[in-house]
Amino acid sequence: MTPQTAPAESATGSATPAPGPRPVRALTGAGLAVLLLAYLPVNMTFGSVNLLEPAIVTDLGVTVSGGQLVLSAYTTAFAATLVVAGRLGDRYGRRRLLAAGAGTFGVASVLAALAPNLVTLVALRAVLGVAAGLFTPQVLSTIQATAPERLRTLGVTLFAAVSGIATVTGQLLAGVVAQTAGDHWGWRLVQALTGAIGAAALLGLRTVPESRSTAPLALDLRGAALLGTGLLLVVVPLTLGTSAGGPAPVLAMLAAGGSHPA
Repeated sequence: MTPQTAPAESATGSATPAPGPRPVRALTGAGLAVLLLAYLPVNMTFGSVNLLEPAIVTDLGVTVSGGQLVLSAYTTAFAATLVVAGRLGDRYGRRRLLAAGAGTFGVASVLAALAPNLVTLVALRAVLGVAAGLFTPQVLSTIQATAPERLRTLGVTLFAAVSGIATVTGQLLAGVVAQTAGDHWGWRLVQALTGAIGAAALLGLRTVPESRSTAPLALDLRGAALLGTGLLLVVVPLTLGTSAGGPAPVLAMLAAGGSHPA
């Protein structure tokens, strides 16, 4: 063995082992609570806006199909982002993606609450969907990768429970606020509140350990872009119907979306 390839030796003559990978800090109960708090607004915003759609239509002076577009912008962007978000967390760090997604979600929620027209609101709802899709896989992946066995089982169970609880809570909250604040302020206050929950989770993010995969899979950005485009070409015409300018544009977009290459 040449001097260049021999391991370093200490003063006693024993070989000094090469430094290994930095151990991942274990997830604690406090960290799990922060993860679940971050996940709460994802379905909460869907449930609340679903109930408040008539108020949005009245406040912004748009058609019912325009109100439906507010809903579909969020769900479509969310679904398209999920395709690649998990691999992004594996490669660049799950807590880092969680922070970026939750932070963007909080800011976009507040801006959506101030939206002056339908176009602005739909665009911001799409940003919300992307942000939610970005950090949702990081919540479950962090639980799976860093929690001790007993806490992992509890965490996965609570993750599933929060999904349903958040939807119902969002609808109940929306109903109470809408009755109290009226059409103009009701949906805006609920939208801002979901952003505040995301911001609160960011304050406790230091309790969540950073983790990433030692062998991350390749990113399929082209596939994600194609899926997003295909979903857009299908969802928009189904949402707008003949208000998009008659049946011809609708049928053309549906045909393009259905035949989009995978």
